[in-house]
Amino acid sequence: MLIGYEERIKAFKNLAKSGNLGQSYLFFGDHGVGKSSFAKSLGYFLEFGDFEIGGRSLVNMRVFRPNEKNVIGIGEAMNVRHFLWETPLGGGRRFAIIDNAETLTPEAQGAMLKIVEEPPTKALLVFVTYDAEALFPPLLSRLTKIYFPRLPRKTVGEILMKDYKVPAEEAERLAAESFGSLGRALDTHYLGQKTAAEPDLTSEIEEEILALRQSNLKKNAPKIGFLLNKLTLLKRYNLNENLARRAIVYEIQKL
Repeated sequence: MLIGYEERIKAFKNLAKSGNLGQSYLFFGDHGVGKSSFAKSLGYFLEFGDFEIGGRSLVNMRVFRPNEKNVIGIGEAMNVRHFLWETPLGGGRRFAIIDNAETLTPEAQGAMLKIVEEPPTKALLVFVTYDAEALFPPLLSRLTKIYFPRLPRKTVGEILMKDYKVPAEEAERLAAESFGSLGRALDTHYLGQKTAAEPDLTSEIEEEILALRQSNLKKNAPKIGFLLNKLTLLKRYNLNENLARRAIVYEIQKL
């Protein structure tokens, strides 16, 4: 269930029903905020009329991901092209999702640009990434950009309790430490107890700065400055990451 993105669901339903849905989109935002899930649900809606993914198999949608070397190369870009040019089964659209689009090679991005510039009539292409600036400006400028913000702390906690049956006290702790990322909260819940591993705080802060900058640089300037200062301290001194994470979460909520 795509809790927290009801307005986006409504907007895309209206676009589809009115015939105004575009052909090339960029879904961007931090790790674990629901970008890929939303894209897949959109594909399910276009094929079956329901944003809630059920048990039926999709025939007109395909997700393209990085290979074992963590890249999406020119060969896979050609596969995207071939897929989109095939006739949709049962009408509708051919829908390709490029997950982790920041891993596209320069050659692959060039091929994608040609697809975006001259797309098949009944095709939809969605790029999903946490780092929009990893895409070349000519490609980036031709995509309709949809930003996926971090979820409110309260929303993350409610989802953990309702959908994943996490006890209230644990859900509140995970929500507070997740920086608004449901995916990160779930990783900590399911993997943390087994591996005793915490996400690298430096990387978390860098991702948060990037997300804030892409969302609204002027409005988020105080938070960005605060996080940059904390990032400098973390790199300079050997601080306890668990304590630092909790302190940062507490302080940034007051900005």
